[in-house]
Amino acid sequence: MSAATRRLGAAALALAFAVSSAPASARGSAPSDTSEETAQPDAAAVAEAPQPEVEAPVPEAPPPAEADAASGERVAVLPLRLTGELPPHVPVIMEVGVVERLRRGGFNVIAPKDVSERSADAATCEDASCWRTIASTNGARYLVRVDVKIVDRDYELALQLIDGTTGEQAADATGLCDLCGHDEVSDMLANKAATLSRAIAIKAATSPTLSVQSEPPGGQVFVDGELAGVAPLELELPPGAHEVRVEKPGFYAQAREVTLVDGVRESVRVELLEVPSAEAKDKERRGRVLRGIGWAGVATGVGALASGAALIAIDQRPITSDCAGENIDINGTCKYRYATLEGGIALTAVGVALAATGIALLVVGRKRERAPSSKVRAQVRATGLQLRF
Repeated sequence: MSAATRRLGAAALALAFAVSSAPASARGSAPSDTSEETAQPDAAAVAEAPQPEVEAPVPEAPPPAEADAASGERVAVLPLRLTGELPPHVPVIMEVGVVERLRRGGFNVIAPKDVSERSADAATCEDASCWRTIASTNGARYLVRVDVKIVDRDYELALQLIDGTTGEQAADATGLCDLCGHDEVSDMLANKAATLSRAIAIKAATSPTLSVQSEPPGGQVFVDGELAGVAPLELELPPGAHEVRVEKPGFYAQAREVTLVDGVRESVRVELLEVPSAEAKDKERRGRVLRGIGWAGVATGVGALASGAALIAIDQRPITSDCAGENIDINGTCKYRYATLEGGIALTAVGVALAATGIALLVVGRKRERAPSSKVRAQVRATGLQLRF
């Protein structure tokens, strides 16, 4: 074999070895235990190579306890109120962030656009009555009001949670974003919405409590027409207006309306008025009779006193109709004079006795006829509202 042939054969073997080695490394075959060198990737090639897309993290689900407590709550987000200038799409993005964060809390959230379609004054509402109307129109338990004020590059943020039942503020969350961009402001608004979300969850987990006491104890308590128990009694009820009625045999029933709010304990105390028995009614009737006799006695006694006093006053005065001619003595004294002292004294004594008897009968009759007071008094205490009957 010639030298050229040998060189050609060696080159072919080297080429075959190189070709057989390359696929093995490309297929990811495990490197040999005897390999002493590991190929290092070129940094520039790695930098220029297309990187795989990384998916955005999935929003974390709300804690089960928060979602369970808030289930069924309907929240309406009012249109964002902006003081300053922003591109038209930016306030919309901010509203969407607030809505989405509240939905993560497990609430049934009504977007600002839908609220505006149902309530034309949603963006301008400023008082409790208006807020109650918006909540009722949208079937919402709570309203969320969002205010953004721009001062240079600073943003003043304020979120207000409004109780749709009372129209009063239930919670708020405020913040200041210095030299912020639109995205940073949107993120801060979403965080403030999370604060309100927790406030709603806490309120939903704490139902209103109504405490009912009756005097005397043992009155049957009816709430919205249904028997709830016997006083003293403490109940957990849904928020809103309720009719509370307390009944007890032998007493007049008492009814009142109370408005309950989440997380608040209301107290109602009822003083029941006793229904007069047949004996009491008879005593009352006799009392009226005694009072009538008493007034008659007083009137007669006063008349007798006046007459007695008049008789005493004219005693020994001359009878002027008979004082003429021979009825006048040499000294000019009339022979005929009134002798009314004894009668006046007797009549005065009778008048005093009649007046005293009449007064006594009036006192006795009043005691028998008197009925218990039925005044109703309302009193606000730190623990809530107290009603006294």
